[in-house]
Amino acid sequence: TINQRGFEPIKHKLDQIDAIKDIPSLINFTANEPKVGNRSIIEFGIWPDNKNSNINIAHVTQGGLGLPDRDYYFKTDSETAATQQAYKEYLKKLFTLTGSDEATAAKNADLVYGIEKQFALAHKNNIEMRDVNGNYKKVSVTALNKKEPNLGWSGFLKTIGAETDSIDVPQHAYYEKLNSMLKSVSLNDWKI
Repeated sequence: TINQRGFEPIKHKLDQIDAIKDIPSLINFTANEPKVGNRSIIEFGIWPDNKNSNINIAHVTQGGLGLPDRDYYFKTDSETAATQQAYKEYLKKLFTLTGSDEATAAKNADLVYGIEKQFALAHKNNIEMRDVNGNYKKVSVTALNKKEPNLGWSGFLKTIGAETDSIDVPQHAYYEKLNSMLKSVSLNDWKI
């Protein structure tokens, strides 16, 4: 039965992606993903403030990768290269399962991998992630809106249901990169 249904169970999600018409609607789509347990280009959560554990605050952490961490995109040893190739084949398979021909699926898999590799450039590595103080950056939403206008932080937070005046952005370089990529990467490529 699962095989007979094909990609029908996720067709509504693909239709939502097809309906994205601009960057604000892309961010709106992204803001709704955590509500249903999906990971996305914006990793959002609420947990205790690292500087005041008596309160919970909004946090956004680096995201957007399909491989476990940034190093998987840059290591060149044979084991990592095999993992990279297997991941690209997996992406290609997902595209073929949703109706793309082999050539289009391969092109789309390369596109997705390329976008993720750009994200990985801005990710902190595993050692940097261990630095508790280096992974705390509470910033006002007003300042974020000015610094990263393409992300539309106020709209994102309203859509996700977490209106607040500040947010912890511990891996801020990732969001600076995402903000610039929202203009440099075509909307069609984001949808793919």
